[in-house]
Amino acid sequence: MSTLFKEGQSVFKHPIKALYRTETLHESYPSKAAFTAPKRHFKKAPDRNLLKRRMREAYRLNKVPLYQTLIDHQLQCSIVFVYIANEPVEFARIEASIKHILEKITVQIETNQ
Repeated sequence: MSTLFKEGQSVFKHPIKALYRTETLHESYPSKAAFTAPKRHFKKAPDRNLLKRRMREAYRLNKVPLYQTLIDHQLQCSIVFVYIANEPVEFARIEASIKHILEKITVQIETNQ
């Protein structure tokens, strides 16, 4: 995980920042994802959990094109989604942000191969 933060690339679309790193495929799943919300801005655990749940659902609904690109190129991708806004936003905005981030990652993978 530390190499992801040291050597990974970042993509930003408000209210989410994503750090990702690709490597050759070693496992059965082409992508691993983690989701975080800062305790600094959201003191109560239910608030942080709600945001992480929204990010996970948005990722689940929009991951198929990324998976297909990773499988086609025999790559594996580790991604960390970090919620950076100071206040919670609705699911539609989070989904649009994650969709945009996944599209950018997909395009960068295709252009690097």
